Amino acid sequence: MVALIIPKWYPNPIHHSLGIFIQQQAEATTPFLTTVVLYPYVCTTLKKGLWTLETEEIRGVQTVYLPYKKHIIGIAFVDKIIKFFLYFWCIYQGYLYTKNKYEKIDVVHASVLLRTGIAALLLKRIAKIPYIVSEHWTGYLPADGNYKGFIRKIISRIVVKNAAQIVTVSQDLAKAMQSHGLKNNYTIVRNIVKNVFLEQNYTSPTQPHILCVAALVDRQKNITGILHTIARLKIQYPTIQLECIGSGEDELILKEKIIELQLQDNVTFVGQKTLQYIAQKLGNASCLVLFSNYENLPCVLLEATSVGIPIIATNVGGVCEIILNEKIGKLIPPKDEEALQQAILQYIKNPIIHEELAYRKTNAQQYNAKIIGKQLAAIYQNIIL
Repeated sequence: MVALIIPKWYPNPIHHSLGIFIQQQAEATTPFLTTVVLYPYVCTTLKKGLWTLETEEIRGVQTVYLPYKKHIIGIAFVDKIIKFFLYFWCIYQGYLYTKNKYEKIDVVHASVLLRTGIAALLLKRIAKIPYIVSEHWTGYLPADGNYKGFIRKIISRIVVKNAAQIVTVSQDLAKAMQSHGLKNNYTIVRNIVKNVFLEQNYTSPTQPHILCVAALVDRQKNITGILHTIARLKIQYPTIQLECIGSGEDELILKEKIIELQLQDNVTFVGQKTLQYIAQKLGNASCLVLFSNYENLPCVLLEATSVGIPIIATNVGGVCEIILNEKIGKLIPPKDEEALQQAILQYIKNPIIHEELAYRKTNAQQYNAKIIGKQLAAIYQNIIL
C-alpha cells in the first residue's frame, strides 16, 4: 500500500521544525506501508525556474520537496494569484513523479486544510484516489475564531464531505469542526511521543523550579498570567525559578514584563530547544505549567505525562482528554491566577508520589509511535478495502 501525504506544515530546508508532529506521524506509518510526503513550499533562494522537484528519504519516508518562487513578477497581488496556481501545479508534478515510481497510489492524506484538501479532492476527481483529512489547527475553536470567510467555509465543507475519513487529535477539535457544519465520520488519533520522553526518569527537585514549554504568544498561552503568579510566589519562595522554553512574537514584551515585576533573577527564557533538552528539563522540574486561554491538544502535555512530571493546565480544548484525573495533573480555569498559585504551591509542598509517577508513565504508553502508526495504517487500509 502506498499513502501520499500532502501536509500544510512540514519540516523543510528553510523551516526545520515546522509541523514536526506531522513528520513524526508519517514516520510512524513506515513499518506498515510505503509513505510518500509531497510538500510544495515557498522558497526565496530558488535561482532558476519557477519551481523544482527534490527528493530525499528521511527515516523511511519518501519525501518529495517542491520549492517554488516567492517573487515572480514583483507585483504582490499578481504574484499571489500565480503562486496559488503554481502550488497545485507542483502537487500535480509531485503526483506524476510518485505514480511513475510506485505505479499506484492507494490513498491520499491531506494534513491540515485548506489547499491540501483541495489538492486531495482534485486527485480524487482526476485519478479516483480516496483521501482522508487530518486536522490540528486551533482556528476552528471558538476562543481562536480564525475559521472565517464565506469562500473558505464553503470549500471546506465540500472537501470534508468528500473525504473518506476525518482525523483529529482531540474530541474537542472534532466537535468544533462539526459545529461549523463540517460533517463526516471522525476518528481521534493523538500526536506521537518520542522515546526520549518515554525513557526519561523523573525526580522531584530540591528547590522550586517551574517549567513552561510554549510558544511566546500571550493571547493564547497567557505567559503574563504565569509571570504575575511567580511574582506573588516569590514573596514566600525568593529563589523560585520559572524556565520558559519556546519563542514567539511576544518575547520582547514579556521580557519587559519580567523587568517590571522585578523577576530578572527568577525567570529565564531559553528559546527553542531540542527534544533531548526538553525531556531532561521535564525530568527534574517541580511541575509543568500550561496557562493557556485556548488550546487544541498540546504535544507537551503528552510528553510531560510520558516523563511523569506533575502538570498544571487550564481546562480548555482537548486538555481534559489527557489530564483525566489528579494522578496525572490539575485542571484549573483559564485566567485564574489564584488557582494557578495554589496548584503550584501544592506541588512544591508535596513532592510527587511514586504511585502517581508509575500511573502517569503507564498511561502515556498509548502515545508511542508504533501504536499511532498502526492506527493510521488501519485507517488507510479500511478506506481502500
